[in-house]
Amino acid sequence: MKPLHARSYQILTIILSLILLALVGKFFLGSSTSQAQDGREIITLTLDEAAHIGGEMRHFLTAIQQISQGIAENNMGRAAEAATAVSMGKKHHAPITLMAKLPPEFRKLGFSLRSQFGEMATTAQAGEREELLKQLSETLQRCNACHERFTLSGQ
Repeated sequence: MKPLHARSYQILTIILSLILLALVGKFFLGSSTSQAQDGREIITLTLDEAAHIGGEMRHFLTAIQQISQGIAENNMGRAAEAATAVSMGKKHHAPITLMAKLPPEFRKLGFSLRSQFGEMATTAQAGEREELLKQLSETLQRCNACHERFTLSGQ
């Protein structure tokens, strides 16, 4: 028979493992959505969480505007700087509780968008203006795809 403290340790390990498994499951499967009248998925968030997502989207729009201006002025340095600011390599502080509420496809679109901005930064640094313009168009298509599929509800 095992000592009492060893048995308690095993039970505690099992309980903590189950809690961790539940949290991981919540992160990957735990989104809260419903259907809007226009057919889009409504992602239900707190007001602060919705404001956070809205702020991220405004940062994307600012970067898109600055990239466009960089292309128009043939200033690839400006375009690269703007793209880098919102790329995957930069720290973005989305709380884990917010990430758990977002549907997997929404998260996937967000990560691919940040990755695309990183690619645009590389293209701009290489001075490939025409390719950058194509990538910018693809990025806007991703934005449109997300807005066609999802809408946020802050409560």
